[in-house]
Amino acid sequence: MIRVKGQDAVNEAFWYLGESPNLPKAAFFRLTPEGDKRKISPEEIQKLVASNRARPQEFVCEVPCVWDLLQGCESDRVSFPLPDLSIYPGTKVVVVQNRFFGAEICPGSRWFSISRPVYDSAVRWAKGTPVIEPEYSQDEFMNRLFPRTFLKPGVWRGDCHSLKECRLTGEHLLQIFSLPQLKNSGWEDQQKAAGREISEEYGDGLFYDRVLEDVRSACPKDSLETFP
Repeated sequence: MIRVKGQDAVNEAFWYLGESPNLPKAAFFRLTPEGDKRKISPEEIQKLVASNRARPQEFVCEVPCVWDLLQGCESDRVSFPLPDLSIYPGTKVVVVQNRFFGAEICPGSRWFSISRPVYDSAVRWAKGTPVIEPEYSQDEFMNRLFPRTFLKPGVWRGDCHSLKECRLTGEHLLQIFSLPQLKNSGWEDQQKAAGREISEEYGDGLFYDRVLEDVRSACPKDSLETFP
């Protein structure tokens, strides 16, 4: 929960009345001349402001921040069925699963990765921003997750930024899907036996592609939760 004052509190009251089935529970107060606060309904705020019987500076609102809605989406392991949104933070990269943005790995769900600093910046915004309308707030959060890399084979080709993150992203995917490490399965030896050159960078890209194959194989056909 965070506290907002003045016109921001008045705006929350109007949103609460207009979107009451969706807006999470909020508490509204009017400041007294003595400096105390008295609980007040958003309907009262609307009437007082509309009739010019009170100034916006007299109101305070305690409302959930955007992070209150999203922090439950964080996880360290993938579990099925997949929810509408899940976020898997790593030390240097973060993997995001959702319904609309990214490359399809598991049936019906889309995935992308971002750097940890980008994610941390979005979380700071979410912790300091009051909820106005939950779906809008989630969209605003997702819009801050840029630049993003779609998790699809070959995305690293010709892209130095993606290539640098391939090994980190691949290892993170193995961890969150609870899959065995490829480096322990003789994968590099198999590539060399097939006559493929395994330079450090090129090998990271091929490693990444192989991880995506294993992740797809680990996804059941009914991967998603069923929503009404």
